[in-house]
Amino acid sequence: MKLYCPVKCHWLNDGICMFNAVNGVPWKSELEKDGDRYVRADNCKPSQDEKTRFYFEDVESHIRAVAENLHILRQELRRRGREHDKHKRESVEAESYIEPVFILNNSDIKFGTPEYKEVTATMGKGWKHHLENHDHHIKHHEKGLKDMDLLMVLEMLCDWIAASERNGGHFDFEKSWKFAVVAASNESEEIKDTLLKELMRNTADFILSNRV
Repeated sequence: MKLYCPVKCHWLNDGICMFNAVNGVPWKSELEKDGDRYVRADNCKPSQDEKTRFYFEDVESHIRAVAENLHILRQELRRRGREHDKHKRESVEAESYIEPVFILNNSDIKFGTPEYKEVTATMGKGWKHHLENHDHHIKHHEKGLKDMDLLMVLEMLCDWIAASERNGGHFDFEKSWKFAVVAASNESEEIKDTLLKELMRNTADFILSNRV
């Protein structure tokens, strides 16, 4: 079984270093055992080429690890894109949404205004079902924003933009924030007006400025 040495420059054979870092020929340099980790013997010193190789291998390994993490997020964002508001297609919500959605799309009512709230209040049990089954809404969570992750927040932000632009409207971050966060959550004012607000504002600017 091959075990790699602590700095990944070569392999070990039964705990024996099989590479001479000084002149490149095989040798047997005993390594000290520190728990489950092998530690280099004092006379086993990596060359500059060895250190350089280790550096670039470490960089590539880190880049791959970050890419894998981003891939996980990308997959989840794609799923959220496919399944966003999926229950609005079903009778459990559609029956409550048909009339108010028609009104919102055929009037000058803007997202977040008192008139908007009045119309959406008529969604009744459909809205209740929607909140219970879609975690991009603050009211879905018992502790509001504190229970949400960044993926939920990103979907919420995209929802604000799309709802604001319905019927030719214009997205206003401040109005959306006050309507969807300040008025909808039980967070203290200190929590509501934090770095998250600026992160979301900057992200909204990125989305709007990168449309094709």
